[in-house]
Amino acid sequence: MFGKFGRLRKKASVMIATSALTLTLGFSQVALAGFAPAINAPGDKCMNFSGYAYVTGNSNYNLEVFLDKNAATGLDEGYFKVYDTNSSSYNTLTFYGTSSTKPTNASWYPTGTCALLNIANLVANHEYKVTISHMVYANNGFTVGQMMNNQDFVFYFQEPDSNGNYTGTPIVTAYPANGATNVAWEGNALMTSDRPMTIDSGNQGSFQKQVSGVYSENLDSTFDGNAVAHAYGYTRQAMENTGDTWFYPETAGGTASVSYNLNEPGVDTTGMNFKLQAPQLDSSSGNVSSFTNSFITSQYDVPAKLPTPTVATGTNSGEINVTVTAGSGSDYPIASDYNFYVCSDKYFYNGTATKVNNTPYHNTNSSFTYTITGLTPGASYYAAVVPVISSGYGEGGYSPASVQVMAHS
Repeated sequence: MFGKFGRLRKKASVMIATSALTLTLGFSQVALAGFAPAINAPGDKCMNFSGYAYVTGNSNYNLEVFLDKNAATGLDEGYFKVYDTNSSSYNTLTFYGTSSTKPTNASWYPTGTCALLNIANLVANHEYKVTISHMVYANNGFTVGQMMNNQDFVFYFQEPDSNGNYTGTPIVTAYPANGATNVAWEGNALMTSDRPMTIDSGNQGSFQKQVSGVYSENLDSTFDGNAVAHAYGYTRQAMENTGDTWFYPETAGGTASVSYNLNEPGVDTTGMNFKLQAPQLDSSSGNVSSFTNSFITSQYDVPAKLPTPTVATGTNSGEINVTVTAGSGSDYPIASDYNFYVCSDKYFYNGTATKVNNTPYHNTNSSFTYTITGLTPGASYYAAVVPVISSGYGEGGYSPASVQVMAHS
């Protein structure tokens, strides 16, 4: 996507991760090595996390998870996991449904999905780790992990006590992590805390880009159709309905008709250096000091998304056939190499899927069938396909998972 003053491309989206790194600097900071695309308006963009809200006094659900695009049919509790870090166990959760509730009342925030989760057996002042599968996908076929290096998204929340009080050191999850590389162009810096917090007036933080060896901040402060030359995003926005999420959007819904990139196409010919200086965050139970995450964007744009593959039982024992439709359009580069993954469920959480080809499979056809071999005969699988541009960005986002299929017995 070109800057506002260039071509007007895909309406945007929130976040990317490649690995997790926990740092303790007089507070608890969790920095996930990756980056998220900006808040999403309708168009050719992926779905992303844009905040959460802990809910009291509702017997049907106690956690709202905000996604910035309408979810495709089939969203269920399996796409979310909640882990009690105090008792080292997973909590049972049920999916109550979705609503149109938004994390902010601002007109620039697009219509999206609010997932309503009911988490059982929450314990006061326990810390909970929430994982969102990168395979959650929007009604346009983009997955959450499309521009996240296929990483699950993680955030934390603490269950307050009966008086609404929190204990212990606050946890702030920041994207991208310090030292992250190959960060997607279309991403906004994101911070989310495990409890309601406010930005300290004495340390507001900044988001700077290095140009000609000098770091400076050049952000658009208004959501409209007027471009700011060489800007790489909008100024920081707070999700006022949650009190726990802040980020720098690359684009928006509402009246905003143009979008930004971290890299300015035609100008930035290499990966670019950025510094996200987080503000000091304050709460009655503790503060989080300012910290700086430095990261480098990719030189290349991500490969075009792939539609859901079709699958069928193969001819020989342990085989399934996967029919692939190549990427299309002009917004992203089109891959002609592919990786294939299988999983026992459709959620493909990090560490649960198996890549079945040793090197990317090359095929220039608009549609083709690939046979996966060596699977357990008679076992059931889900399949996903990933576009690869080895001479460019590398591995793009997973396709949505296929339907379940049985390997030939």
